[in-house]
Amino acid sequence: MSEMYIVQAAGKLETSGKKTRGVLVCEDTKAVFSQKGTAVAEFVYNDMAKLQNVRTGDTSTKLTVTMKDGTVYVFDLSRSLKVYPYIEQRWQSKPVEQKSRVDELRRLA
Repeated sequence: MSEMYIVQAAGKLETSGKKTRGVLVCEDTKAVFSQKGTAVAEFVYNDMAKLQNVRTGDTSTKLTVTMKDGTVYVFDLSRSLKVYPYIEQRWQSKPVEQKSRVDELRRLA
């Protein structure tokens, strides 16, 4: 795989109250959070049920990934503005939201 298809960001992973520092590496079909070369968490985009992104600073974000099996990963990432669009673009089984014309006009206003 070429390096241009990989997005990575340093930060913290929080699962069940435990925080771990490391690097989130996003590839074409999956993302891996590793600490010193050891994979701590790994998920495939098509197994995701929900993806939320909250900007917490200039270039830092809090990314929450909820899996279909109920597992929740909370990432506090710095310099990570490209991570959310990269994952969302490659998420094939994304749930479809019903939108009306009024919703679209409100979004554009």
